[in-house]
Amino acid sequence: MEIGSEYWKLDEELNNDNKEFWNIGNDVKFTLSGRTSIYYVLKNILLKKNVQKAYMPSYCCNSMVQAFEELGGEVEYYDVYYNSGLKYNIDKDEEFDIFFAMNYFGYSETNMEEYIKYFKAKGKIVIEDITHSILSTKSFCEDSDYLVGSLRKWFPINCGELLLL
Repeated sequence: MEIGSEYWKLDEELNNDNKEFWNIGNDVKFTLSGRTSIYYVLKNILLKKNVQKAYMPSYCCNSMVQAFEELGGEVEYYDVYYNSGLKYNIDKDEEFDIFFAMNYFGYSETNMEEYIKYFKAKGKIVIEDITHSILSTKSFCEDSDYLVGSLRKWFPINCGELLLL
């Protein structure tokens, strides 16, 4: 395949369902940005349930939080730090409606999946940002309700996000 603007074998090489490449399921949407994907997910949630508060990692960028705030929600942060590996200071007694899970580049040995399963069992909605693990063999937790992942962190593109409902 040629690198540039002409892709002679494009029709032959694209797999429309993307199962083999993304390994995340069938209902994949592509959006403009992370904020757009999060906004889309929140609108989808609000069609079914009233939510007030999200519990997010402290290293979320402002644009990720913006979607929650625009829809009238509140955000509480849990601390993330490094101490012989990536650690989360998550309060299991915190009151919230949405748990926003996110790993960090290169740290695959975390207990985030345990938190996802715990909060899912307690009836919380789980949104998992898989940006940092999207190209990993195991890129997400099967218990998450929604997956979002920024493509521009990995590919030379100006915008692009994927979303799994």
